[in-house]
Parts: sequence; C-alpha cells; structure tokens
Amino acid sequence: MSHRAHIEAVDRTLKDLRNSSALMSGITFVLAGDFRQTLPVINRGTRADIIKACLKSSPLWTSIENLKLRTNMRAHLHGITDSDFPQQLLKLGEGIFPTPNLSRNCDVLLDESLGQIVHNLEILIDTVYPDIENLNDKDFNWEALTQ
Repeated sequence: MSHRAHIEAVDRTLKDLRNSSALMSGITFVLAGDFRQTLPVINRGTRADIIKACLKSSPLWTSIENLKLRTNMRAHLHGITDSDFPQQLLKLGEGIFPTPNLSRNCDVLLDESLGQIVHNLEILIDTVYPDIENLNDKDFNWEALTQ
C-alpha cells in the first residue's frame, strides 16, 4: 500500500548516500505485501491515479525480483493441512470465490470454514471489539500479554 514515490525516494537516497547507480545501491531490500490487499490511498484520486501510484507502475518494478510464498503460515500453524481453506482465501482475495445467484440486495454467502459470519455492522464490531464501551476503563498489562 506504499506509494511508489516512497520506494523510489528510498532508491534515490541509497544511491546518493552510497554513490552508486545500482538498484537500491546494491543493497538487498525486502518488500513484503499482497497486491490483493489495500491499494495506495490517493485523496480524491481516480482509479487511474491509484493505479499510477502502485509500485507495479514504477520503473523500478521491472528490476524487482518477485518471490511468492508457497505455504500459508496461518493455516499451517493452526494445523489446517487437508482443508481447502488456503485456496478459499486466495479465491476470495482474487474476487473469484464462487457465490450462488443472489439478488442485488443480498450479501455474498461465504463458507463457514473461512471464519465467523456476521450479518450486520453492530455484530461485527461486537465480535472484533468485545466490550468496546469499557475500553478506556481497562488496565492493560502488556508484559503479561507477551509472556
């Protein structure tokens, strides 16, 4: 979701600091992300403005080696090996998750295995942030959470 100008600025800065013309001044620079996630935010930008701001639109993109992760670590760490959960997540992210024929006013129906399904915003907020009304009254002990 970083604007391409930010990565290009890092490239120019490294080249200047190290007096080198190599990409990122020859330093191995690791970028991580998922292009199915959030795009760069361009205030009042058109779709074309947003695409132009993406790293894939940068001249640097042709020099970047794109590596893909092959193991869904979230599924792996939870012992999900024989399920099609990782494939379902990829289909959902790519916008090709199969849905039944629904009217325009209906929500997309998802498989329960993808997660807990909620039917309105209030339930979503209560599920993600339980007891949010009393959040300011809570005493958070961060050390206990990290042990």
